[in-house]
Amino acid sequence: MTIVPMQENFLIVDNAFEDVGSAQIFGTGHGHVFSDNRSLRSSGFAAISLDCRHPQPNFYIQFLGNETLSAGFRRSAEIAAIGRQFKGNDTLPTFGLVIRDNRLRAASSIRVNGGSAAVPAVRGVLIEQNRIENTDTGIEVGPGVEELVLRDNAMRHVQVPLKHP
Repeated sequence: MTIVPMQENFLIVDNAFEDVGSAQIFGTGHGHVFSDNRSLRSSGFAAISLDCRHPQPNFYIQFLGNETLSAGFRRSAEIAAIGRQFKGNDTLPTFGLVIRDNRLRAASSIRVNGGSAAVPAVRGVLIEQNRIENTDTGIEVGPGVEELVLRDNAMRHVQVPLKHP
């Protein structure tokens, strides 16, 4: 049995993140909304489910109407949903994410990755009505992702609109 602190129903709305890392969820998250935030010279926004001696799932997280204006100094910016399975776990770490109506302006992408196709860690993701421009990869889908819906995303000056294994 594991008991972990729960982060629940946080609203991260109308903030400006400049010259920083990511605005991100690490650990147990449920029902968070990132909406109408701006990211300048930062790594973007992320929901990350890992195993730090116990499951740290993220359920029902939404990224709505956010904007990345430019990437950070060390890497490109992104809106990311990442999950990793671990030995002995038979539950899903990442479920029910919505990535909608975001504007990714330069050196930015959307990334969803469940780590392993053999043991999926991400399920039930909707990516729709996002505008992505001036970058190498628009949307990157890694292994271990199930029930992904991509709909009405617009790309401009994007070398690889969709990268999928």
